[in-house]
Amino acid sequence: FVPGKEKEPLGNVTFQVEDFVPPRLEVGVAPEKTVLVGAEAMKIALSGRYLFGAPGANRPYELGWKITPVDFAPKGYEGWSFKDLDRSADSQTSLKYLTGELDDDGKADVSFTAPSDWLPPSMLRVMLIGGVQEDGARWTTKTETITWFPQSTLLGLKEPSCENVPGKPFTVQAVT
Repeated sequence: FVPGKEKEPLGNVTFQVEDFVPPRLEVGVAPEKTVLVGAEAMKIALSGRYLFGAPGANRPYELGWKITPVDFAPKGYEGWSFKDLDRSADSQTSLKYLTGELDDDGKADVSFTAPSDWLPPSMLRVMLIGGVQEDGARWTTKTETITWFPQSTLLGLKEPSCENVPGKPFTVQAVT
C-alpha cells in the first residue's frame, strides 16, 4: 500500500501454484552405434517403462535431434585442418521428429539416417532426444549423443609454418 492511500494497492500479481509431480516413466534411448558416417542408417531402440514396473505399452513416442558442428582434431595432428571451408553449419534443433507408438512391451526400434541437408565443414555432434508421452499428456525425455561424419575419409591440410609470399611456391602437407 502507498502511504496516505492505504485503500489503494501498489500493484497486483497473479500466479498459479501447482503440485510437483515427478515423472512416472523412465525413458531409454539406445543407439546401436556411437559413430555414424554419411547416409548410413542406424537403429535406435526407444523404450518406456513406468517407474512402478509396468511397460509403457502403446504410448506415443518421438525422436528429435540437435546438431552441433565440431572440428575433427585427432591427437598427433595439431596444426592440421580437416575442414571443408566451402561448407558451413550452425547448431540447430531439428523441428522434424520421427514419431510413432511403443509396442505392448513399451519398446520401439526407430531407423535414423542423417538428413541429406547436413553439410558441415567437418563432423557433427548429434544429440538424440527421445521422448515418451505419459497418460496425462506430459512428455518424459532422455538424450544420448553420437558423432556423425559426412564421409568415411576427411582430408587434412597443414599450411607451411613460414610466411606465404604471393608468386612464390610453397608446400602444403596433406593426409587422409
